[in-house]
Amino acid sequence: MLTQAQVRLRARVSERQELCRQIKEVVVEQMGLAAPPDWLTDDQLVIGGTTDVDSIDVIEVVVGLETRFGVRVADDQVTELVTVNRIADFVEAQRSEA
Repeated sequence: MLTQAQVRLRARVSERQELCRQIKEVVVEQMGLAAPPDWLTDDQLVIGGTTDVDSIDVIEVVVGLETRFGVRVADDQVTELVTVNRIADFVEAQRSEA
């Protein structure tokens, strides 16, 4: 039998995994990648990595994130959003401030 803390932790892990899955969907869709969202790992560089990402791709990803998650990304915050996990941290922080 699980303790209340274990139940809460499992729920939190599931929520985080779902958020990361949704972020991957946005990235793949907005960048027009011919790969399934699960192709991206949570810590792989998505923006600023070795992939051919131009400024238009970055703008499209940011707009997609803002639309999907109801967050606002300031120009100076874009450089922080380099991996799925960093984007998830940002979305969670924005949600907690609301």
